[in-house]
Amino acid sequence: MSQRLGQFPRITVRNLQRKMAVNVPDLQQFAWRAAAACLDLPGKTKTDLAKLSEVSIFVISDQRMASLHRRFMNEAAPTDVITFQHG
Repeated sequence: MSQRLGQFPRITVRNLQRKMAVNVPDLQQFAWRAAAACLDLPGKTKTDLAKLSEVSIFVISDQRMASLHRRFMNEAAPTDVITFQHG
């Protein structure tokens, strides 16, 4: 599921875990509103968010997060968020 409006990046949300129910459309709307609010902050210099055409959000299991955390950050435990930049 994705959404694009004006200059804002397209927001894509995918639920790749099965343990908890996730309302993907609501999470996508929340993410879009958060990105819009960040881009609208008064007096702030433009950040990399303003340059992005797309933001992808993946909801994954703790086991998968721990695996990614270990692979990319050399940490052995799960974490709440990992951010990657491609481009």
